[in-house]
Amino acid sequence: ELPSGQVMSVCISLPPAAEMADGEQVGAVAVFHDITELMRLERVRRDFVANVSHELRTPLTAIQGYAETLTSIDGPPECRRFGEIILKNGAYLSRMVEDLLTLARLEGKSGSLELVPTDPGEALTQATGMCREVLERRGCRVESHLSASCRVMASLPHLTQVFRNLLENAGRYAPEGGSIRVTARQAGDSVIFRVADDGPGIPRQDQERIFERFYQVERHRGQASTGLGLAICKHILERHGGSIRAESPAPDGSTALVFTLTSAHGAAQS
Repeated sequence: ELPSGQVMSVCISLPPAAEMADGEQVGAVAVFHDITELMRLERVRRDFVANVSHELRTPLTAIQGYAETLTSIDGPPECRRFGEIILKNGAYLSRMVEDLLTLARLEGKSGSLELVPTDPGEALTQATGMCREVLERRGCRVESHLSASCRVMASLPHLTQVFRNLLENAGRYAPEGGSIRVTARQAGDSVIFRVADDGPGIPRQDQERIFERFYQVERHRGQASTGLGLAICKHILERHGGSIRAESPAPDGSTALVFTLTSAHGAAQS
């Protein structure tokens, strides 16, 4: 980004070995693309989403409040049923608005998050408590196989949100009474986490797209999901310098969402 406000994308190509003179590099080719307008439009889009989402919070709160009142007063059963439907859908819209605001905040901040050595087991415990209702409704249990000594470079609130979104996602698709297994293993300077369940699986052609906003696998549409949870996970993990991907089927036949973070032990050594 230049002082003038212009934004340039620069691609640098080094010559192949055949073009080296006496074993020394003879130069490089730099191609500059002016992406100022693209960045401006992206900023307009982010601001629009953030502003609209913020403005929607007040009327949605009012709708939910009046719906709760309708369900609590004496009246015909139909009125109570209609109030419950309004309340349920109002809560769904409120969650979507909160997710959109979260995405807007993640996209709007430049630079990396403040990362400190963090216990992923603590983040998982907090996340499990947050989505207990979703899990208990389907009789699902969370099995944690995280080492007590495992530490990663992370922001605890953001890592908790990643685990929460992944547990809620698994809880929607895992068989009733099934288990959600959370494991971690060291791989060089990284820790690889797996959140696995025995749900119906993700078609190969959808495995890259499930991390896009609002994208849902066709046969799973209609589930009580905003379609933003995995997109939020992707943004958070990228801000951590990590990544996330889907494995379906995984080697053990399950469906797993796999993400990586930097090990606190590896960071300390470097």
